[in-house]
Amino acid sequence: MAQTTTNGAAAHNAWVGAAGAAGTDLRSDTMTTPTPSMLAAIQSCTLLDDVFEEDGNTIALEEHCAALTGKEAGLFVLSGTMGNQVALRALLTQPPYAVLCDQRSHIVQHEAGG
Repeated sequence: MAQTTTNGAAAHNAWVGAAGAAGTDLRSDTMTTPTPSMLAAIQSCTLLDDVFEEDGNTIALEEHCAALTGKEAGLFVLSGTMGNQVALRALLTQPPYAVLCDQRSHIVQHEAGG
């Protein structure tokens, strides 16, 4: 469960040291149900603004995910669709601004009006 200091920095977070596959299960929230410890962490988190880098919990989560994936930084977004859009816009920096993907892909079926 997250514990937060007075400046919003996380002293301990639920995702650090999580045991088992659920510690890094990145499936959609439509396929999972929050556990009691997840709900407790939600109730005890700060309400500080992540945009102005005031929320220590969000910053700690982004840093943790960056470390897990070997990247220099992480960015928390609210959905997989939003994550796909951020990634595509970051990667498509010159013409033809196109992506090849299977007709059954999530991007085609749920994001491109397929």
